Amino acid sequence: MRFKLFAGFLIITLLSPTLARAKDAKPDPSISKIGNWSIHLSIDPMTDSKSCTGLYNGKFDVQLNEGHLYISLRGRGGVSGIVLRFDDEPARPLRLPTEMEKRIDIVDIEGEDFQKLLDSKRLRVQVLTVLNSLVDEDISLVNLKEALTVISGPKCSNDVKPQ
Repeated sequence: MRFKLFAGFLIITLLSPTLARAKDAKPDPSISKIGNWSIHLSIDPMTDSKSCTGLYNGKFDVQLNEGHLYISLRGRGGVSGIVLRFDDEPARPLRLPTEMEKRIDIVDIEGEDFQKLLDSKRLRVQVLTVLNSLVDEDISLVNLKEALTVISGPKCSNDVKPQ
């Protein structure tokens, strides 16, 4: 019994600095703010490759990349079913999540639905969770095209211009 308590204390003591760093984690530097979107640049430390991500209202729950809008349900019950509503059109039929969406607790809006985002001003998402609760998201898309322009633009590009 004493050994178990000591081992537990040792593990907690060793992990404390790691847990403190994760709690204090900050997003990569913001290079642009467009309406509700802040664009953050990250540079891979091994390849120096740049990538940009748009954060909605500065939170990690809704992220924008080229061709994808991700809505995280991590810690909110997972994903069992998804309903999308663009602007004031009727809601789309319930769709089941892909295996990836279920595995990492996200809604991935891509393809045809992503193209629909580009012509819309508002997206409402209702997610039926694995815990049989409903999670609603209401996202303004007013500045989405401008945010994507920055994400796919020269500030976020890996193209090296000859001098």
